[in-house]
Amino acid sequence: MRDIDRKLLEDVATCLEYPGIAFEEKSAAARRGLGLGETPAHRHMGRALSGLALHLTEQGRAESEEQYTRLFDLSPVCTQHLGYHLYGDAYERGALLAALMPEMEQAGVRLDGELPDFLPVLLRLLARLPDEEDATLLVVYLIAPGLAKMVAAVEGASDPWSAIVRALDELLRELVPAGARETKEAHAHA
Repeated sequence: MRDIDRKLLEDVATCLEYPGIAFEEKSAAARRGLGLGETPAHRHMGRALSGLALHLTEQGRAESEEQYTRLFDLSPVCTQHLGYHLYGDAYERGALLAALMPEMEQAGVRLDGELPDFLPVLLRLLARLPDEEDATLLVVYLIAPGLAKMVAAVEGASDPWSAIVRALDELLRELVPAGARETKEAHAHA
């Protein structure tokens, strides 16, 4: 994964966190997306991030916090805890959380009170994984399937975070080779 994509994933992670904490940092991360234009997926993400920057500027902190909470925290259909999308509250989710902890520690990813299956935390892990194969596996087996559930949940929504979720799905499809996704599908049907 290229350094520009690693930095972009870090910025997207920042933008998908609760806006009340380091509000100005989130706005700055969103504004950095204005110059993206390399591929259609990068341009789509750039538009989504600039939409968030505009929203944060126009709406301010209180309105942004309320809208974010309505989208991600009040409805489990759009929770950012991807393990919940895949396993609910079943044992398998607990096993996933336990397996992710050493990976987070090794990569130097701080949880800041979140569980390791929280999308912004996973994006930071993805950005810091040195091995391309490990990064692909993380996307194919955890991030992409969980994100697909989120994309379905935000269909038709016009808030800036929903736009980022949709753009992230598109960006990850571009960053992960199609052959890797097909391999996962073949394993699922075997």
